[in-house]
Amino acid sequence: MLRGWWIVCLLLASQVAYAQSELEEVLRFALQRSPRVQQLQREVQSAQWLRRGAQLWQSPTILVSPAITSGGVGEEVLIHQPLEVNGARFRRAQTAQAEYQLALAEAAQQLNQLLAEVASAYYQYVYAQRLAELAQQALQLAEQTREKVRLQVESGVRPGVDLLQVEIDLERVRSVALQRQAEAETTRHTLQALLGGELPLSLREGQATLVLSDLLPDDITSGASAPAEPLSLRVERARLRLEERLLTQIRTESVPDLGVQARVERLEGERTRPGFGLTISLPFLEYGSLRARQRSQQARLRAQELRLRATELETAAALQNAQRMVLQAKARVQSYREHLLPRARQLAQSAQVGLESGHLGILQVLEAQRTLRSVEEEALQAELEARLNAVHLWSLQGRFLREEVLQ
Repeated sequence: MLRGWWIVCLLLASQVAYAQSELEEVLRFALQRSPRVQQLQREVQSAQWLRRGAQLWQSPTILVSPAITSGGVGEEVLIHQPLEVNGARFRRAQTAQAEYQLALAEAAQQLNQLLAEVASAYYQYVYAQRLAELAQQALQLAEQTREKVRLQVESGVRPGVDLLQVEIDLERVRSVALQRQAEAETTRHTLQALLGGELPLSLREGQATLVLSDLLPDDITSGASAPAEPLSLRVERARLRLEERLLTQIRTESVPDLGVQARVERLEGERTRPGFGLTISLPFLEYGSLRARQRSQQARLRAQELRLRATELETAAALQNAQRMVLQAKARVQSYREHLLPRARQLAQSAQVGLESGHLGILQVLEAQRTLRSVEEEALQAELEARLNAVHLWSLQGRFLREEVLQ
């Protein structure tokens, strides 16, 4: 007896591990094939190049002014190179770094959301298949019931109206089976689109393997860990740092700067004379445009601080609500597993015995079968809802993020 329990535990553990590995395979497949993942990678690469470019010197200004009159003195070439000793290059690099961090945070948020959509589509696909399988099983049972009632009617045990009632119910069950099959095909196409137009080998030909077991939503992808803070807050903090850097960069424009200048002059008699000089920019004569930009940026900075505060409150509330929904959904799943499903199956078995013995009315038999079909579908829907709620919670926590993909 003890050995039998060990075998059952090992089978359940293998089901859990296989379901986990299949979901992880789907997520890996999305990371490798999805065009949206490649798009995010290119956007991060673009921000990286802008960050590198901002760390370099500004290109020199080259002014060529050929003479259009004869005689006199005219400038031929003037080259000016700002030295940016006022910290402009350093501030520009800081701003580019903040822009890169914002692009990386936004890409991480979108990648997390994409993988959450993939996980949701995967569960919807698997459970649509399970619903289609249940509908096929119900159709087989309805056909068996029709055959038994037909034999009983021919032998005079039951009236002919019972056969008519069973045939009506059979057509209804067949219609539901066709609908469930169409729904499974729709969810397959949805998942396939998210995965780049193709399904992993384990999911092709409708061979998803997730089954009803003791697997609860928080056991799936147990290896994934949540980031230090929710990704929505990471994005808003990165946007706040960017606004701060932009304000500092605007202020730098009012600081004097030095530069070097090389010039070539054409003198009388076709003679030329090179010259070098030091330039000093004195941005003191200002009509108010720079001051207006500073005030505008200060207002943007204050608005971003308020947005960050609002996001903190909204994220905290969303996390609490998502955790509550997960707990409620898990309690609902346990209620179906421990109470409703066993009773519905016992009712259907008793009705089947009454049908074969002829001691139970056909309406009672059909009602017991309908109750079983309804409870089984509701149990699957409850499990799907629990898993989708868990996916939503993991998405808010950032558990789907694979940062190494964006580096």
